[in-house]
Amino acid sequence: MIKAVLLDLDETLLKNPPSQFVKTYVSKLVYYLQQHFPHIESAVFLDSIYQSTKSTIENQDALRFNADVFYDEITTQTNLTRSDITPIIQNFLQEIYPTFRDLTQVIPTAKPLVEWLLAHNYAVAIATNPLFPHQATIQRVQWAGIHVDKVWFISSLDNTHFTKPHAAYYEEILSRLGFEPDEAIMIGDDWENDIVPAANAGLNTYWVNPIGASHPLTDTIVVNGIGTLEDLWQAITKENWL
Repeated sequence: MIKAVLLDLDETLLKNPPSQFVKTYVSKLVYYLQQHFPHIESAVFLDSIYQSTKSTIENQDALRFNADVFYDEITTQTNLTRSDITPIIQNFLQEIYPTFRDLTQVIPTAKPLVEWLLAHNYAVAIATNPLFPHQATIQRVQWAGIHVDKVWFISSLDNTHFTKPHAAYYEEILSRLGFEPDEAIMIGDDWENDIVPAANAGLNTYWVNPIGASHPLTDTIVVNGIGTLEDLWQAITKENWL
């Protein structure tokens, strides 16, 4: 019996092409940092952000929060302290990040789907790849039209120890929610980040696949459902799919 529903955010609940969004985010952040620390070249900030992100994705230390991995790496690369750089990034998230909303679009089914799940007593978690600070992630959830105070958990750089595509990321969320893998389902658009590791962790899966793409023929993962978010919405509300 499904009791917990994990939902990816970008390209699942919110139309947000990752390549364009990340490129804009990084370029604007680099410019902002360089304005506050003019003695450090933009290229150094750019390289440090990518290296810090890479280290965060590769981290498998359950005792280190993703934010600690990220900031340890970026401070090493730039010779700044965490107390130097953290307030600047927080200001960036307050002043500049909200303008990125124009790069995204609301997916009409997202809000009613989440509200229906909550109203029917499912534990709902926003299981987005936790590579952005919590403040940034919260904003994107709000852009999707979802009330952040109603969902059970929203993963971010600050509150997780693993990232996608590691099965441990899903195991950690389930531990936070208090459910077994067979009591949960992961709903997401990315085969490698959402479906494969969630299935490997023992969760049920639904692949949001609006363009009809096929998964790798060599992959043995079997999903519980495939379709658009609208297809899922119809199946849940009219066919009692969950």
